[in-house]
Amino acid sequence: MHSLSTQVLIVGAGPAGLATAIGLAQRGVDFVIVDALDEAQNTSRAAVIHAATLDSLRALSLSDRLVAQGIEVPQFRIRERDAVLFDASFAGLPTPTPFALMIPQDETERIFIDRLAELGHVVRRPVRLTSARRCLCSSRRRARWWWRRCRASAIGWWRNWPMLPRLRRWRTCSV
Repeated sequence: MHSLSTQVLIVGAGPAGLATAIGLAQRGVDFVIVDALDEAQNTSRAAVIHAATLDSLRALSLSDRLVAQGIEVPQFRIRERDAVLFDASFAGLPTPTPFALMIPQDETERIFIDRLAELGHVVRRPVRLTSARRCLCSSRRRARWWWRRCRASAIGWWRNWPMLPRLRRWRTCSV
């Protein structure tokens, strides 16, 4: 069993983990990203990126790369034979990307991995997390607060960015 030491450990190299890694790399935060798989999957588990997500990914220098590879979908319809059951237009959205973007997840991940490499980082593969230990230099109360509020999640990693400057004050953790 190997051990490593880092301020932030990201477990999983899907889109959320990779986006978190890119954001940390851009801010100079010490991190390691690991994934249990030998290599990235070459199948797609998702096919659409929404306009608000593209806006968030712009800060990571990913939005334009994704748009260049994907298919812009300004309108979405569900039909049953000749009847339109649902019709949604994205054209009126107040965003630089008023459309949904059709792009397979494996292509999205490849673009994210390429951007991470530009920033000098790689995904460590295959690595399985078997145990972890939190090591914060501040009080137990603050450590519990940090653990609840600032762990990365697939549905809201961007909410945690205001906390990143505080990471630099804490000593490195052993994992």
